[in-house]
Amino acid sequence: PAGHRVGPDLAGILNRPAAAHEDFNYSGALRQAARDGLVWTNDFLDGYLRAPNKFLPQGSMAFVGIKDPQERDDLIAYLASREPPKNAPWLLSRKIVKATIPVPEQNPFER
Repeated sequence: PAGHRVGPDLAGILNRPAAAHEDFNYSGALRQAARDGLVWTNDFLDGYLRAPNKFLPQGSMAFVGIKDPQERDDLIAYLASREPPKNAPWLLSRKIVKATIPVPEQNPFER
């Protein structure tokens, strides 16, 4: 079902700017990342899902991450299959600029 729950609605998250829902209370760290240009590309989603607290150390995500790369790929494929609403504000903007925020390197202890 569509709509926000504990987290924001993730329909259409792939290639969407971070913190795009005006009616959701994102952490200050995620709102700052959005101002810095974070767009949820495959690589950024993968880095975030691998270790949210390493990707965005000041964020509020309680989820510890998914170590298995295939599980992350499967989740990203599922998220990519969910269509955003036709009137999504991030689809109406003229220009989406990809972030210059680096994807954190994988921790060698997570192998």
